[in-house]
Amino acid sequence: MITRRSDADLGRHLLTLRTLQWIYGAQADPYALLLRADDSDVAELHRQIRQPGRLHRSSTGAWVTGSGSTAARILSDARLQPSHPNLAGPQEHLIHDEVWVRPICHVLPLVEAPMFLTRADYERLSRLADPVLGDGALGVRHADVVEICLDHLDRLPGQFDLKVDFAASTAMRAVGHLLGVSSTNVEALAGLAPSLALTLDATLCPPQFRAARALTSALSACAALLRSTITTRSGRHDGAISRLLTRPDTAPEPSDVLAVCVLTAAVGVEAAANLLCHAVAELLDRPELWIAVRDDREVAARVVDEVLRLHPPRRLESLVAQEQLELDGEVIPVDGQVVVLVDAAGRDPDIHPRADQFDIDRGPIDDLSTTPGLAASLFVPVARWYAIAALQALATRTLLPGRAGAPLHRLRSPVTRALLRMPLSFDRPTVRERR
Repeated sequence: MITRRSDADLGRHLLTLRTLQWIYGAQADPYALLLRADDSDVAELHRQIRQPGRLHRSSTGAWVTGSGSTAARILSDARLQPSHPNLAGPQEHLIHDEVWVRPICHVLPLVEAPMFLTRADYERLSRLADPVLGDGALGVRHADVVEICLDHLDRLPGQFDLKVDFAASTAMRAVGHLLGVSSTNVEALAGLAPSLALTLDATLCPPQFRAARALTSALSACAALLRSTITTRSGRHDGAISRLLTRPDTAPEPSDVLAVCVLTAAVGVEAAANLLCHAVAELLDRPELWIAVRDDREVAARVVDEVLRLHPPRRLESLVAQEQLELDGEVIPVDGQVVVLVDAAGRDPDIHPRADQFDIDRGPIDDLSTTPGLAASLFVPVARWYAIAALQALATRTLLPGRAGAPLHRLRSPVTRALLRMPLSFDRPTVRERR
């Protein structure tokens, strides 16, 4: 496991990858510049990536697409998998030993986070989780999240940081309540959350050495906490863990239940918090929508769905060819890396008219974020569920917020473009205005 690698080995591996990314970026490769996650114009990089055609090979060695139609085909192609072919286990040899063969592919294996399973594995986990974590099951728990958020809001001042003071806390409480873990364990998970937030980004972008060690330690602690809850069956009887373990139609493997819970807690919480922040940001100059969200859950859902198109929780989806194949005129060899820019595909003007405009009335769209057979299909529905309820709670307790400072994005965060800070000021409505 990566935790057994010496500090020297891990540090050398991360530094080598970071150097390679900078070299490729210095050659003006737009995908490498995205991986560097500096202050480049992301929309311009998306345009450059689409310019050579629907799919092209980056200087990093990966085949990259920002085309909506090509992205949809790639994400559903069973010949492309999240893991390398004929390689079971944590893919540990990819650390250091083969860095020159796969310089940007799967930076950290992250053994405790089930990020590199097969499509069949994710489909099995989805079937297991759907009765308790699918859209139907989550919908009936909408009021629970609203109550959690309202309770938290009532204890906040008129000016607060949406990400730090509200979203991060209430998303963890909502997920903890959903899973059915004890309040003590929710607090423990909350303490791990800042390190866990790097999980998705660390799959493609090398973090700083200390952050990498903190992440792997946090993932181990998160898995141990959830494993204990599963083993001792100490979760609340109405929580997802207990309901998964007592499903009358199947006897799930504890390891499968753990995988679902780790994805939900370690990845879903950060995805949920960021999704809410992006939704609020889109409404800052749209007071009519803020009022509509307060009064209509369906409007809140349409807002969040449009935000999923513009700001998907997982912006880069990396897949590996299990056999030689041809895609849009490009021959991909066995073990070749194919990267879908999910956010660029969602903004493809060939698919979406006025692609960069926020428009909740554009009608149904294909949600690339929840393509079956990929990890995101398990944690994005939870993020969506939280964001809809939290958005309604905010609109109920506050008038349209104003900006109290510039938002701050996490450095080296190309996969999530996560927000670290989002300071806002809120006016509280009178009782009459709430009605």
